[in-house]
Amino acid sequence: MASFIWKIVKPKSFGARAMLINGDEILLVKHTYQTKWYLPGGGLKTEETYEEAIRRELKEELNAEVYKLELFGVYNNMYEGKNDSITIFLCKDFELSHKKPNSEISDFKFFTLNDLPHDISPGTMKRINEYKNNAYPAFGRW
Repeated sequence: MASFIWKIVKPKSFGARAMLINGDEILLVKHTYQTKWYLPGGGLKTEETYEEAIRRELKEELNAEVYKLELFGVYNNMYEGKNDSITIFLCKDFELSHKKPNSEISDFKFFTLNDLPHDISPGTMKRINEYKNNAYPAFGRW
């Protein structure tokens, strides 16, 4: 039913995600409402920039402090008739506290770039491959 309504009203959303890289490892999250591993991040609030949103989301979800951010890419996800604009940041300069993540995150873990989980989201896998192949900044479809 929702996808039918989305095809009529064509909703748009704006989000920011981050690739937190530590050496040859990347941090991925599992949300309580999804079954796959994703890059951490979330949606923009009213009058919030993409940078403000990713800093807030990483603080809320992981209690992470991020320092230097660089643009990784800008993508559009047209799944189910929606248009989700997603800006990805690359960050290699951050601190994670060892506190439990918030109630939205069921798990978070560092994985080596060459030994990723089998249940990673397809879009996340594409972004990681772009990083591994030094094919960024990138723009296009999620």
